[in-house]
Amino acid sequence: MISLHRVKGSSMNPNFKDRDIVLSINYLRSLKNNDVVLLDLPNYGVVIKRIKSINGDNLELKGDNTAYETNKIIIKYLSESNLTPSKFIISSFRWDELKKFRKVNKDVPIAILVDSLYKID
Repeated sequence: MISLHRVKGSSMNPNFKDRDIVLSINYLRSLKNNDVVLLDLPNYGVVIKRIKSINGDNLELKGDNTAYETNKIIIKYLSESNLTPSKFIISSFRWDELKKFRKVNKDVPIAILVDSLYKID
């Protein structure tokens, strides 16, 4: 079955912009990392996301534009409180995501997460 869907929001920018029309074909095949999928999620409705990882029956989904969305949340908190940008730290295991965030917000500190500590001589 073929369906049309309208994108809502900016989480998939620049590949899918707000109000873009997406044509989908209801055809299940083997999913793989970086595939773009449309899913009908309880409490959210139909969402368009990219598969970041697959672990058994579990899918990790992400938008393409997490830096922009994260920055919107921080700007909201800053405007509603007496907090300063230095009171936030944006951290991730993914350096590429941190670099994107740095481009949209140069004031909030960033930190890379690692899964183990390395001894530095």
